[in-house]
Amino acid sequence: FLRTAPWKALDPTLFGTNNLRKKLVQIQARLIAESLPQILADMHAQLNLARQQLAALGGKPLETAGERRQFYQSTCSRLLTQLKTSLSGKGGGVATGRGTSTDSDGAIGSFSSLAHNTNILNGSNVISAPPPPPPIVVTSRMDGGGSKLSSSTVATSTLAANRLHEACAKFTSQIRAGSLATIRTVVEGAQVLVTSARGTVRGEVVHLDEDEGYCCVDMYNSDRQPQAAAAMATSILFEFVGQPFDSETPAMDENDVWSDDNGNTVFIARAGGVYDALRKIPLDCVWTDPTTWLQAHMEQFRTDDLACFLNVESFAHIVGEFMHEDWKPACQALLQSMKMILAQALSQALEQASESPANLIGHASRPEASSLSTDAPPRYPGLRHLLQRHLRKVSDSLCQEAELQVESHLAMEAHPFTQDDALFVKMNRARYARLKRELEVGLLGELDSENISRASKVSSALNNVDTVQNVIDDVFMRQEKMTVQEHLAFEMEIVLESYGEIATRRVLDRTPMICWQAFRSFGNLLSSRLATVTDDDLTDAMVERPEFAQEYQRLNEKCEKLRESIQLLESM
Repeated sequence: FLRTAPWKALDPTLFGTNNLRKKLVQIQARLIAESLPQILADMHAQLNLARQQLAALGGKPLETAGERRQFYQSTCSRLLTQLKTSLSGKGGGVATGRGTSTDSDGAIGSFSSLAHNTNILNGSNVISAPPPPPPIVVTSRMDGGGSKLSSSTVATSTLAANRLHEACAKFTSQIRAGSLATIRTVVEGAQVLVTSARGTVRGEVVHLDEDEGYCCVDMYNSDRQPQAAAAMATSILFEFVGQPFDSETPAMDENDVWSDDNGNTVFIARAGGVYDALRKIPLDCVWTDPTTWLQAHMEQFRTDDLACFLNVESFAHIVGEFMHEDWKPACQALLQSMKMILAQALSQALEQASESPANLIGHASRPEASSLSTDAPPRYPGLRHLLQRHLRKVSDSLCQEAELQVESHLAMEAHPFTQDDALFVKMNRARYARLKRELEVGLLGELDSENISRASKVSSALNNVDTVQNVIDDVFMRQEKMTVQEHLAFEMEIVLESYGEIATRRVLDRTPMICWQAFRSFGNLLSSRLATVTDDDLTDAMVERPEFAQEYQRLNEKCEKLRESIQLLESM
């Protein structure tokens, strides 16, 4: 090769086994150097995955009573914090659910080893903040499915305190709508008495405008009234009657009520293709008619006492009916709402306390890939049941106590009693209000019918002594014509309304106060109960699955081998 062309022109180091051996070593070294970054990257990825799987297990096996107690106490602390924040509404408007966890290679993990959120997205291990849970007590699964929640805050609108405020507002509306204090309130469909300068007539409210302060009243049982009384009622309640429908006024169904385009006149349709125009009657000239229901009720409860006094038995029975039919269902509905809200708060607090910390393995976010199944069996099912059992017992105990307090309060309210002077002040004011209004209307007429001031009307009326005397005589004559039963019905209505205002205020406050007291005392009662758990209870509740210890050891050894291999390769 050294003497023969063309070989003798080449570099001598290209020939021979020794030179070939050196070249192969160089090629091999270059290939290894080029492959090392990818190998290191793959090994780092495997190490990160193994660490993530270790973290998902929730920490090393808890072997000593001290480790189990520490894990249990940290879990209870997070749970109590969530509950107190939700039930009180205090804490800056948000309630965080971050747990604390240490190194993935051995320290005690977060509560994620207990609870597994079934909303974890496949392949990402990232879930959004859960909506308010259904009204059941603590339903979250507990296992080793670690996951990072995208948000660990509870919106203010989902706090139990806010939901109880909404329930109390609904309760207040229900109580006021069905209250004794509203039995003299004029509403559409009510049978009423209309006071006018020509006398008092009965009718039924068919249109009500509280903003404008007037209502329209139709005649009630007109076919049963004497002709003179019916004629007077017609002149008081209607502008005109019997107007046939024409092309400009489309036909309506009988008893339909409508107004003209400007709202100045209200009409009511009649049979036979005609309609009537209703007068706008000021609300202070319209009174509820207790004789339509109260008089009949009082007659059912007659006693052997003289019938010129109010029947206390009848009064107590009416109060009891209101209590049972109107107030008790509203109180029970509020208690049921409190139970549902409390159950939701327990479930939500347990979910929030189950969230994994964001910095579980020392990074701002966790790798998305995970080979662990989110459907793995729970690691500590016994501890899950232990917590659920204590939560349920405290909740049931408080709810039962609240129910007993509400029932006791309603039982007391069923027997009317008060020492509030407001009762007698209200009665005295209401007792003569209708008589006073009849005299005003008789002396002054319809104040809104003529464009003259009250002062001029008073002056004109007082200058005519005979007119004043006639009006007074007429008003008092109508009072004298009323039967004893009618007088007693009006008096009973006044007493019921006056007492109803006082009793309503008590009911409006008492039941919500009982519910709020249950919320305030829940945290301390739960804390005391959770403190009674013994080490033996925790030993029975926190039994490790055999496959967990094997998996933990396998992953721990894998992490150690990968770290050693990475150090070796990086040193090269």
